[in-house]
Amino acid sequence: MTRILPILSFSALLLACAARPVDDGLDGNASVSDSDEVVAGESSSSESESTGSESESTSSDSSSDSTESSSGDECVPPPKFDLPPDPNAPVPESCTNTKIGWDGLAVDFPDCMMCDVSFGCHYDVYLACVELGPGQTCEELCPSGNCGGFDWGMCVGEGSGWSNEPVEWCGPYLVDGQCCTAGQLLEYCAE
Repeated sequence: MTRILPILSFSALLLACAARPVDDGLDGNASVSDSDEVVAGESSSSESESTGSESESTSSDSSSDSTESSSGDECVPPPKFDLPPDPNAPVPESCTNTKIGWDGLAVDFPDCMMCDVSFGCHYDVYLACVELGPGQTCEELCPSGNCGGFDWGMCVGEGSGWSNEPVEWCGPYLVDGQCCTAGQLLEYCAE
């Protein structure tokens, strides 16, 4: 009987570990950590009281979350346009690219301090804009400030002659309900 008890304890431990939820970071629910696990028969009354109060607050939190977003797309994360390059990424339909020039930069975005230092190449200023999602802010949509993403050539509109990646950029700016980034793109270089 004493040999069977350690085997049963080990089996119970394996079963408890296998049944433990995994936190993949996608659903917002935290997994049970090792410090939260209680072996059967070892919990005190204070531990069970605190666990009960935590489960009550968790259940009330989850019920308020479910009432907030009942549109059915709560599992779909909002789009972000400044993620690392994906070779199979679709062309963003809501991304636009417009040439504003150095004068447009000075008039519309006086706080943006990009300089036209060419050294044999010609640079111009473009404005890359993306549509805001419902309840979304520019800081959420473009956390790095670059709303045109990794390749401004994928945006609809005017493009640069040589480069689709800005050398410098400022932003994000809220312009006519869109999040925009002013960026310096290479036009051409003298040979």
